[in-house]
Amino acid sequence: MMTPQLITPTQRQLWRHLLCGDCEQRFSSHGESLIMGLVQRKTEFALLDRLNVAMPFQEEPTLSVYSGSAIGIDTEQLAYYALSVLWRSGVRQWRTLNRQTTGVSLGTLEEPIRKYLAGEAPFPKSVVVHIWVCTDMASRFNTFAPTKSKGTPLLKYSLLARGLWFHIFTGDNLPAVLWDGCCVNSARKVIFKRDCTREVLHAGGHIMATAAVSPKLSA
Repeated sequence: MMTPQLITPTQRQLWRHLLCGDCEQRFSSHGESLIMGLVQRKTEFALLDRLNVAMPFQEEPTLSVYSGSAIGIDTEQLAYYALSVLWRSGVRQWRTLNRQTTGVSLGTLEEPIRKYLAGEAPFPKSVVVHIWVCTDMASRFNTFAPTKSKGTPLLKYSLLARGLWFHIFTGDNLPAVLWDGCCVNSARKVIFKRDCTREVLHAGGHIMATAAVSPKLSA
């Protein structure tokens, strides 16, 4: 576990009493179960393996772009998972180590996401979700809690789940290029494949700059 104060090995998970059994089951059946079979697990990364044998509809020097619908991936379930993690991060502060906490502020976005997750409303109109399937090993074996991006005019949240980077944009006037890459609202249900080393180093660098390293790791 990495926090701004300490980096240490631990078997404890982040948890709080939050949801009823029905909501837990809904989160599982609408996204978590699918995610668990697609992310990096020991030596296998099922979603990356599927992309590696599929034909991208666009290729650039730094990324390949695929159609989720063409390869048989329910990309809205992936987006549902990302929004469920983001919403949970927003409605509570989560204890990490030594009384430190993590969480984000969702403001007016909190209620539209809640209604969508509960099945009371369609996918939020002002939300775009991008999925990056990471080829680098650093991303594939790490998980980062949701964070709000700084230094950008757009309202953006990001989270990493063992090889899947989710970038969630929100706003009334998002650029068309963002909508074109959305895994829910784009015509092809877009999935990106790319090396995410730079993003992992950037995210981890802020923590490494201030955190003490446990002797258990130093040894």
